This record gives sequence, structure tokens and C-alpha cells, in this order.
Amino acid sequence: MAGYQLEKIEIGFNLSFYLLKNLIQLHYPDKDIQELKKLSY
Repeated sequence: MAGYQLEKIEIGFNLSFYLLKNLIQLHYPDKDIQELKKLSY
């Protein structure tokens, strides 16, 4: 049961990270996105 809870938390975290990246893409031009991608990897 604990493993299931952990999995749900992980999915929620990944989803919010994905949404955050989409928000950033809306607010910044493509050039800045490339810079952010370089920083995040």
C-alpha cells in the first residue's frame, strides 16, 4: 500500500513539473526555452 501511495505522489510531481514547463514555454520565446533546457539537463 505504501508503494502505491509513493507512486501516486510521483505521478503528481511529474504532472506539476510538466505543467510548469508548459507555463514557462507560454511566457518565454523559443530562444529562452533552449537556454532553460540546457540548464535543466
